[in-house]
Amino acid sequence: MIRLWPIIALCLSSFMLSAQEEEQVAVPWEVQESLSGEEEPEDTLVLSTRQGYAEFRRAEALREQFDYPGAVEALREAVNKDSLNTRWLSELAEVYQLMGNAPDALAALRRAVVLDPARLPLKARMGRLLLSMQENREAYRVFTELRKADSLHLFYSRQLAISASRLGKSREARELFRQVLEMNPRDYGSTLALATLLQQDTAFALARVYLKQSLDLFPGNSLLELRTAQNDYYLKAYDRAAEGYERYLSHNDTSLVVRKEYGVVLYFAKREAEALRILEPALYLAPNDAMIPFYMGLSHKSLKNFGEAIGHMQMAGDLAIPWTLPVIHRTLAQLYGMQRDFPRAIEAYQKVLELDPSDSEVLFEMATTYEEFESDKTVAFQYYRRYLEKAGKGAPNEAYARTRMAKIKEALFFDNRGQNLVLPE
Repeated sequence: MIRLWPIIALCLSSFMLSAQEEEQVAVPWEVQESLSGEEEPEDTLVLSTRQGYAEFRRAEALREQFDYPGAVEALREAVNKDSLNTRWLSELAEVYQLMGNAPDALAALRRAVVLDPARLPLKARMGRLLLSMQENREAYRVFTELRKADSLHLFYSRQLAISASRLGKSREARELFRQVLEMNPRDYGSTLALATLLQQDTAFALARVYLKQSLDLFPGNSLLELRTAQNDYYLKAYDRAAEGYERYLSHNDTSLVVRKEYGVVLYFAKREAEALRILEPALYLAPNDAMIPFYMGLSHKSLKNFGEAIGHMQMAGDLAIPWTLPVIHRTLAQLYGMQRDFPRAIEAYQKVLELDPSDSEVLFEMATTYEEFESDKTVAFQYYRRYLEKAGKGAPNEAYARTRMAKIKEALFFDNRGQNLVLPE
């Protein structure tokens, strides 16, 4: 199982989402403004006395007609007439954002923040735009300053958590997301982000607590069901994970990736026949995915369908990327041994050693294989000896190897070959 882990991790790589991926959809500007605590706009009477007010009103009318280029031109005129007016700059940034022009929106907000650095909601809008542009380091600095000014502000804490997670400040991000969820347990995105960070720290049991709490608040939510099932896989709660996938698939499109994950979970839940039923159609849909025939081969091996298992393992070997090949050839060697095709088993083991010379346990398996079919037991003896020399003290099969070496030497006591067999210290 330990040696299978890199393969499993590859197959189930879609289980792990980065925390920032939960924040890809930008919040509408008008919602962001209210979330960040933007104060009420200046009184219309006060605004009307400022230079550029007519252009501002014209920009509002053009914006309502979705004429964003016209609105930009009008607001530029307003800014030219009153370059110190942060309201005009803020509105200009918003229209730029609606046009998808984030760099110019950011430039306008920077000017506004310089003019009025004490206006925290304006700085928060700039920080949120920096996050949407993946300017994570500057966003982190902005929201750190904002949170120092107001440590209980939900919006500031949440945005700081997101920026911290993107910069790899996982401990800080986890604590911030936890605080955010204490203030707002129904924050679906923060739950997913916190669960991801906990999974990255292998704290799968705690991740499940948060996922389950959110699932209780949002019963039947597809993404929460899927993430909970995936987390149960990491907890090695395979039966529970399989049930989670079944619930998810009962009311969702059966995407190839999810069905492949479900098939793998069924294999680990020792429901190999069902795993094959799920994985076989996936093999036709993704004929170049080495992991599908690999787990089909393992399922057939568990069901003692050795011929089918060998065929699928060979297919996986042909498709696999280089670093997965040792595991595949090792499994092939074991399958050949089960079918008593010992020469091909040894050939597969030799391939494993060629691909991964550090795998000392292969030497032990080769020794036991040679001992079973090779009449000259000195060959097995020498492989046992190589195994002990390479694996060193405390090797998993040290005691067995020493016992077999002693018995082989004893059996060959009156044979000239036995005189050259030296037991290791």
